[in-house]
Amino acid sequence: MALQPTSYDTIPYRSNPFRQSHPTRLASIAKLFGLDAPAVENCRVLELGCSMGGNLMAMALDHPGSRFIGIATSW
Repeated sequence: MALQPTSYDTIPYRSNPFRQSHPTRLASIAKLFGLDAPAVENCRVLELGCSMGGNLMAMALDHPGSRFIGIATSW
């Protein structure tokens, strides 16, 4: 039995890079708070609700030694 699309599924979701979630920025914020962040060159990123992966793909191009996983259930 096929699931019926919801109104959430019919509205397009932009899939762009967001600088606020870039590993370099997050590592800098962690340092400001006195936390030890993993090395950005080989970090692991999980993005929930990644749409088409536009944010993850941009980060993966910047950090080829890192691992990026995205999960989206809207389509």
